[in-house]
Amino acid sequence: GSESRGPGGRPLVFVEWSLESFPGDQDLEDLQQALVEANERDELILELPGSLLAPLALGQYTIGLTVRSWLGTQGRAEHTFTKQEASASPMASIDTPDAVVPSGGLPLAATVNPYSVCDGRKVFFLWQCVRLERSGQDLECTLLVEGNTYERANPGDINLAALTRAGVSVGDVLHFTLNVFFEGSRPESSSTLGKAVLIEGDDIQARLNGPQGLVHMREGNALSFSAAASVDPSDPDNSAAEMRFEFECAVDADNLAPCFEDVSYTGTVEGSTWVVDASMFAEPDRRHRMSVTALKGLGSVLRTDTATSIIVPSTMPVIRATIARFCGSTACPTKISPSDLLTLLVRLDDASSVNASGGPTYRWSILEDQASLLGIQLDDTNTNGLTSDSVTIFPSAIP
Repeated sequence: GSESRGPGGRPLVFVEWSLESFPGDQDLEDLQQALVEANERDELILELPGSLLAPLALGQYTIGLTVRSWLGTQGRAEHTFTKQEASASPMASIDTPDAVVPSGGLPLAATVNPYSVCDGRKVFFLWQCVRLERSGQDLECTLLVEGNTYERANPGDINLAALTRAGVSVGDVLHFTLNVFFEGSRPESSSTLGKAVLIEGDDIQARLNGPQGLVHMREGNALSFSAAASVDPSDPDNSAAEMRFEFECAVDADNLAPCFEDVSYTGTVEGSTWVVDASMFAEPDRRHRMSVTALKGLGSVLRTDTATSIIVPSTMPVIRATIARFCGSTACPTKISPSDLLTLLVRLDDASSVNASGGPTYRWSILEDQASLLGIQLDDTNTNGLTSDSVTIFPSAIP
């Protein structure tokens, strides 16, 4: 009755506990006396110790509470409890979920009814995996083979590594039993709880690495795409099941247009690698979606994911380059002094493609905004190699 209140939060002026119903013919003098004493103290919390409840007969009891406010308004509530015979084992329930994904582990979790355990009694939990069900067939479960006994209701998770060692696969159903018993008792003396747990697969993650953007349609330009970085968090090393790959090319926004001049051409696939001859594209200067679908499992446990890379075939050479410092046979320092020469060179990503078309031309310059800010320009008087693939800038060019 601790939540009982009078108007405006004022104290109640009358509190009365009463025994409304009880089983059979029995001596309830001690129980009635406890109610009288609580009433005399206007107690809103009624405590019935175990020594008082022990002699009571088994069955259902109803306790009533009547309260009255200073305005004369009255309220009443009842509470019913049942006294049961002492159990030989604690009452418990399994809280392990019905389905888990391997990457998150499989939790062993239970809840014990505190009213089934007397003060000072120690409770033990025996978990066992009794069978593994796969495609309707019962197989041996090698998890918790000897049975694991714990002193905690929630001892932790069976992690991904343990599930992998036991050969557990996506789609399997693991059948567990739990015995909860008191110290000094045998597990067999307790009732057995059962739990079936479905192993669901994590979402697999497809990855496609390879060329992007403009690519030159010259003959012999092999474009290599790799899906090797694709991953299944449920089975990272693919030891439980093989990951399969399906590669596809489509002209962006026009799925009816063929990707390749020869409609039977599909490139070369070896495992997670797809190699395509750039000269085979049928539609230059249009976006092409190069995609891979990673697949794991079959039927109801099939999981898939798709990754895409966009390329644009071009009849003109595609120049991609980087600029690097050159310091001869020694490593370049992070800084240069005002009296040092600065040599830069160009490295082409696909030199053979560019050179096959007559080679590139070069012209070195400083970005316009920086040239204006610094008040300098590169010319033949302060550089050497201004129109070649490497240039040396003299100290006089940099203030």
